[in-house]
Amino acid sequence: MIIHLPILNAFIEDTCVIAVIAYLIARGRILAMMFSSHLTRAQRIALGALFGLVGISELVFPGARAPYVVHTLLVSFSALTSGLYVGVSAALVIAAGSLVIRAPIASLPLAVVLLLSATIGVVTRRTWKHPGSLVRAGATAVLCQAMFVLASHQFHISSSNLAPVSTGLFAALANGLGGVLLQLIFNEAQMRNQSEYNRIAAERSQAMAAEAQLMSLRARVHPHFLFNALTSIAALCTLAPEKAERAVVQLSLLMRRALAVGPSSLHPLSVEIDHVRAYLEIEQHRMGDRLHVEWQIDLNALSASCPPFCVQMLVENAINHGIAPSINAGSIQIRVVQRNSRVAVVVIDNGLGISKDARRTVLTERNGQEHGLVLLNRQLELQFGHRSRLHLFSSTGKGTLVGFQLPVRAWK
Repeated sequence: MIIHLPILNAFIEDTCVIAVIAYLIARGRILAMMFSSHLTRAQRIALGALFGLVGISELVFPGARAPYVVHTLLVSFSALTSGLYVGVSAALVIAAGSLVIRAPIASLPLAVVLLLSATIGVVTRRTWKHPGSLVRAGATAVLCQAMFVLASHQFHISSSNLAPVSTGLFAALANGLGGVLLQLIFNEAQMRNQSEYNRIAAERSQAMAAEAQLMSLRARVHPHFLFNALTSIAALCTLAPEKAERAVVQLSLLMRRALAVGPSSLHPLSVEIDHVRAYLEIEQHRMGDRLHVEWQIDLNALSASCPPFCVQMLVENAINHGIAPSINAGSIQIRVVQRNSRVAVVVIDNGLGISKDARRTVLTERNGQEHGLVLLNRQLELQFGHRSRLHLFSSTGKGTLVGFQLPVRAWK
């Protein structure tokens, strides 16, 4: 048993060396090139030359990889995974290297054997069509090294003393294990790359889906605002025609600003507040003394980014559902306050309020249709996350408070 310990130790050490070689090759662009079907001929030759340079280490340090034979292993494996040009290039680089460094292996016979190894790898690749198969990789490596051992004894390829055939066959089995090890590491690297690719693709798909939802939601919010504004102006046409004319001018300016906003863009909170002021001027013409507005604006918070119409939607709902249906005058408070890393936006009215049963469904679909607050709530969640969703508090006959939070992130 003691006699075999050095061999076992060398076998374990060399297995680690093979694993390191495979790990280094299976990084970055080299891995993508190995399994790509769109490489140019020059790229395939360059890839084969890289494998050949690694294989030359067997010739420089002939005992360093025993019982593995790295040059045969790499040529057969490169041909098996990447095709003829890669395998042949690796074989020729190794043969040329043996000539330059005057290795104890005759260059021409070595080249012939390595070219045969590349051929075996290509034939196996085309007939045994199971990419990533460990059995295929191991069988190819065993066959190529066995051929090399037999050729060495038959044609005296090596100028040094030939090892016994039994040792050579053990090297063939070792190369088989090396082929399996190489294939296993490359398979794992491919799975890792594919997993990363799938993750990035999924994130892009989610971003595109969210973007499409935002565009759809905003396309539906704009008509909602326009309908309410035109309804207000229609009422003014009978009650105060001169105010209706002024309101139409204000609406045209407001819509020009709205149309200038891209469907998927954000704008500063200061712009949103300007839009709300313009909208409230239109509503003030219609409601007169029945509508009172209070502002509490933190100027430091107005640089935060927000979706178009986010505050205006809350003000619209406060007027149309809280104050307008009541026979009494009503007030709206609009508050924008920065607290640490968040900006709180709150709209409060003292209108009719919402019943307890209605509050449970106000932010959900109704009969398969989404109203304004549902659209806005989803819009905020898609853009800024769950923390920015709408919060609603209301009491029948006392009024309603609706608000959301924005991250302190300056608009660009």
